[in-house]
Amino acid sequence: TLNSNLTQIYLTGFQNWAQQVLAGKIANTDPPQPPAGYAAVQASDGWTYVIRGTDPVCAVPPVPSVPTMPPAGVVAIGSRIANTNYWAALLQDTAPNGYTTPAPTTAQDGTVGFFTKVMSPFGGWWEKVG
Repeated sequence: TLNSNLTQIYLTGFQNWAQQVLAGKIANTDPPQPPAGYAAVQASDGWTYVIRGTDPVCAVPPVPSVPTMPPAGVVAIGSRIANTNYWAALLQDTAPNGYTTPAPTTAQDGTVGFFTKVMSPFGGWWEKVG
């Protein structure tokens, strides 16, 4: 149970870190490492104790890489969607899911900033990330 809890806490933290990488906010060069797990050891008195071991509690998940724009990719950001942090992706937009604009970009409505492409079952939109 202790190792299961440690694993879940670590994987949640890793996922949060990975989302920052995919949003282009941080580099993927220093992924969080899993903590040491717990181990049951038997003492000289015959009792078994739980101690913090030296082996990682789990393996490091695959490290994400920031998507790059294919040569034929087109960034086409429309207008803001209601009062959200999202802008419509125009029909001519062919940027891949997870792509973050490498420089401030201007949306159709005049908003300037960094945007990340987000796909959905209904098409796609752009999230303003900076």
